[in-house]
Amino acid sequence: MIMQEVQDAGHAEKTGSPVVDITGLDVFYGRLQALNDISLKIYPGEMVGILGPNGSGKTTLLHSIMGLTPYASGSIRLWGRDLSSYSSKEKARVASLLPQTTETPFPFPVSDVVLMGRYPFLKLWQGYSNKDIEAAQQAMEKTGVTHLSGRPFRQLSGGERQSVLLARSFAQGSRLLLLDEATSSLDIRRKIEVFDLLLQENNQNNRTVLSVLHDINLASMYLNRLIFLKEGRLVAEGKTEEVLTPEILGDVYETRVLVENHPVTGRPFILFLTGNS
Repeated sequence: MIMQEVQDAGHAEKTGSPVVDITGLDVFYGRLQALNDISLKIYPGEMVGILGPNGSGKTTLLHSIMGLTPYASGSIRLWGRDLSSYSSKEKARVASLLPQTTETPFPFPVSDVVLMGRYPFLKLWQGYSNKDIEAAQQAMEKTGVTHLSGRPFRQLSGGERQSVLLARSFAQGSRLLLLDEATSSLDIRRKIEVFDLLLQENNQNNRTVLSVLHDINLASMYLNRLIFLKEGRLVAEGKTEEVLTPEILGDVYETRVLVENHPVTGRPFILFLTGNS
């Protein structure tokens, strides 16, 4: 990663019509309200992070955007169309979700799991084409999992599985990538490699990235806008350098923090303080 690229990651402008346009979103699990009156817009080419304490509604928000979790009121539009107007295949062509974990009851090899990313483009009774196979191979090369291609997916480590699922998302070619703590099981080197790849896809292919994550410093390095949720509500949102303040972070996480400028990138760097500090 060229450090200047990381420094410039936070300066993307909001241009064009929103990729994701959410208005007044309410989601319930039984009587428990998981999301409360959420309104936000994600624009083409942005790299946006969703942060907040456990149970704040981050995963629910991503699942709602993909239509996996029904909502009680409000609206969600993808690329200018109401979410309800999309078929499953249509939705998968424009958006892909990389979950925290994925289990499969069948011993599919890695190559088949990655190739599944091309399923939304298959016509009825049509098999995978040479173009599909090539897209899967390129995605495996890009994410560094080619050496795993013949391994059963179920036998991989958690970090290896996440890398394979990222390859599947790349093979899918969707313009919107949704990541749900997709790097949580990776070591720090691999986390940086993954976000380098995401930044590359953003710069070269204008893919929009919306990522749930807990690592605030990783978010500061790569993401140009941050959204903070707490108890199902949107409590702060804005450019990374504007919202990473002791006041906002202290309110969201209910702990004391110190915000400094990184000595190399100049971007905000967060230090959490102990009770005795």
